[in-house]
Amino acid sequence: MSRKSANASVGQSLSWRHRNSVWCDYSSIRSPADVKLVVDVIRYEPPVIKKALLYACGNALVCNTVEDAREVAYNMETRHKAVALDGTLFQKSGIISGGAR
Repeated sequence: MSRKSANASVGQSLSWRHRNSVWCDYSSIRSPADVKLVVDVIRYEPPVIKKALLYACGNALVCNTVEDAREVAYNMETRHKAVALDGTLFQKSGIISGGAR
């Protein structure tokens, strides 16, 4: 596979994911406060990498504290992938990883 066709294939894959993904409506989460999509809080340059970030971050949510992230991940109507500012990651499957001590 040539480099050009590989780049085109990746571009099509990212484009498909972006068009067909179902983004969670985190605006309906009233408590805890300040819950945002991870992709919305990342600063990036150049703008062309946005599709790659959308693909990598998906619907992951960022919360201020570990307790808030746990609440969002497991105690809402549906489970969400959530990360706290200290780096603790709560996955929908129940796996908890990372964090700082």
